[in-house]
Amino acid sequence: MAEAKIKRVKRPAKTLKEKKFIRSYVQTGNATESASKAYNVKNRDVARNIGSQNLSKLSFPDVLDKIGVTDAKLARVLNDGLGAVKRDKDEMIADSSIRHKYMETGLKMRGHDSGQAITVNIQSNVLNLPSKDELIIPK
Repeated sequence: MAEAKIKRVKRPAKTLKEKKFIRSYVQTGNATESASKAYNVKNRDVARNIGSQNLSKLSFPDVLDKIGVTDAKLARVLNDGLGAVKRDKDEMIADSSIRHKYMETGLKMRGHDSGQAITVNIQSNVLNLPSKDELIIPK
């Protein structure tokens, strides 16, 4: 399997307070609380405003980098999801709904929006599973 290469965009350096905000936001998921801690702000309205501004500046890759989700790991998971199968009676078939969700996610990660036309070449893999009569069941 070929490793997916995702081009990294160089982003401006973060200030110390922005880095503290990101660290706190990854832990809490709360922008207001994170801004209050990172910027030492007591007023909730001011903290909410700062948190909102930071989230608008924050890029998704920054958060992924912070929690250790690498491009290679994302590519492997995406590839696994695009090959999702489910059991239908005695055979395994493509799980189209799961594959669609993974494809949507992958396209978003690559910068394609939902209104953008794309061309996709699909190659189908067939799994040949033994019938019930051919199965060897340990006793």
